[in-house]
Amino acid sequence: MKDSIYYAHLVQKRKGQIQRHPAGRFMIKDNHVHHLEDHYGLLDRSIPEGYVDDLIEHRLQHPGRNLSVTSHDDLVNGRRMDFIPEHPLHDAMPIPNQHDPKQGKPSVFHYHRAGFDRPHLIEVKDGKFLLDGSQLKEHEIKAVLDNVKSGVAKLKYPKAESQALKKAEASFDVLSKSEGDEMDPQEALAHLDSLNSNDPQTQRAIASVRRQIFMDPMTGLGNKYAYGEFLKKNPEGYHVMVDGNGMKAVNDTYGHEAGDQLIQSFGHAMRSAADEVSPKQAKLHRFGGDELHAFLPTAEHAHHFARSLREKLDALPPINGTHKISASIGVGKTPEHADNALYQAKAAKAVHLATGGKAHDVPTFIHSNVGDVTKPGV
Repeated sequence: MKDSIYYAHLVQKRKGQIQRHPAGRFMIKDNHVHHLEDHYGLLDRSIPEGYVDDLIEHRLQHPGRNLSVTSHDDLVNGRRMDFIPEHPLHDAMPIPNQHDPKQGKPSVFHYHRAGFDRPHLIEVKDGKFLLDGSQLKEHEIKAVLDNVKSGVAKLKYPKAESQALKKAEASFDVLSKSEGDEMDPQEALAHLDSLNSNDPQTQRAIASVRRQIFMDPMTGLGNKYAYGEFLKKNPEGYHVMVDGNGMKAVNDTYGHEAGDQLIQSFGHAMRSAADEVSPKQAKLHRFGGDELHAFLPTAEHAHHFARSLREKLDALPPINGTHKISASIGVGKTPEHADNALYQAKAAKAVHLATGGKAHDVPTFIHSNVGDVTKPGV
């Protein structure tokens, strides 16, 4: 099996059109699967981490009715034409990037929204704003502009973006084509860092490749692969395991876009709590779905982080005005101890529901295996 990054998508058919929703990414390196992010836990069930045997090869070709898998190489080499959306053609519609020089740059932009690994196309035509070919309403245009102003999203010209993408792809090609010497990603990146170190464009491309491998794009936190690499260092400190409440209910009731917003809310709250407690020493990861992890230097830091995270989740507006954003949180000296504490927090949630608590209004429960989490910390 060729080394590459692979993209998994949920496939749905609505109003006669096929829609794809990002479900996760994984990397195959030296005939082993490494999950980079798993948004809904689908990869763990369909294409688990480990050696690529005959069963995994079959699942790569036939992942399931509602799941599609495609490689980075197939996308960039144009072998997946079904990923290119169809739009009706109009005689008056200009060809992107072909324009009258007197009019300046074309009114075609890539709209990059935080948490999405692919940009949307925004066109300004005859005074109308189109997003991926669909006309935006006035309040939707305002939302786009507000997102750009607040930094949640960015607008870029396609030409500049394509150049940066080519740089990133070239760097990944160097990483994946290691001529049989079986470099792991860390070794390959160290080698790339030593090449053309004074060239800003090369360094920018290498940084982009590093983010592709180690960062969860939906939250900006480290991904599952980064977590595994972090544990190899045998760090001294305390672990906090976080599991969001009601993720499946949000996806089923309000759709996967609302689920994505929920995941992003967890990521922002985690980062804000870490910045408050220990910005330089905290390490944050997302395993997949609404399963997250934090690492803090002391038990006091870990307890302070857990309490701060609960406060920040409590302050978030409910999903669709009705579903409270909350989590179960476990604190321990090791990942195993933190997992056990998380189980105790989930047990407290189960008791809450069994005694009359409402599923859409579950509070955040915290359990610690290293002392009293209610005691004031740092």
